[in-house]
Amino acid sequence: MRLYHVPNSSSQRVLWLLEEVGEPYELTILGDRQSRLADADHMRRHPFGRVPVLEDDGVNIFESGAICLYIADKYPQTGLLPASGTSRGLAYQWSLFAYTELQAKFGQVRLAGSPESEKTARDALKEPIDAVAAALKGQDFLLGSAFTVADLLVATALGIALRLKIGELPPQLVRYLDAIDSRPAKQRAEARNPPPAATR
Repeated sequence: MRLYHVPNSSSQRVLWLLEEVGEPYELTILGDRQSRLADADHMRRHPFGRVPVLEDDGVNIFESGAICLYIADKYPQTGLLPASGTSRGLAYQWSLFAYTELQAKFGQVRLAGSPESEKTARDALKEPIDAVAAALKGQDFLLGSAFTVADLLVATALGIALRLKIGELPPQLVRYLDAIDSRPAKQRAEARNPPPAATR
């Protein structure tokens, strides 16, 4: 597998997941958006010249959430995606929730055009944050005692909120992120590509 990557972009979560899997992969770091748009090879990989793109068995896959689910499914021995049944359904649920509820609402806060619309967007953000906190009540991870791809995607989304100072997280979620930040695979991924300084 080869990951086409730009430092500190959404492809960082894929780099982290590859480190969690522990299988060999190649990393190709690309330049800024203008250089990618001028790169005919990369434009064939992604119609908008974006990252991440995962190349595997001659096929290019884009969209970070889809790539993460694909990798977790490809390596079932890791336990990053439950084998079948309702647990797998919950992993899909929280993985999509990371994008449709958390990141989408973060975007609404950032794009708010007035103090009133920003307040409305911030109020709306509290609902999905509270939903994650409720799901974690009495357990370490979203699906119970084991870390999965769903935790990786939700934690990445919550980390964006902290880094950009978009929303406040309850202490329970701060502890959850602290535990996930200490994972060796995450630290290895960050060592290959240091992220911006943390704000918490």
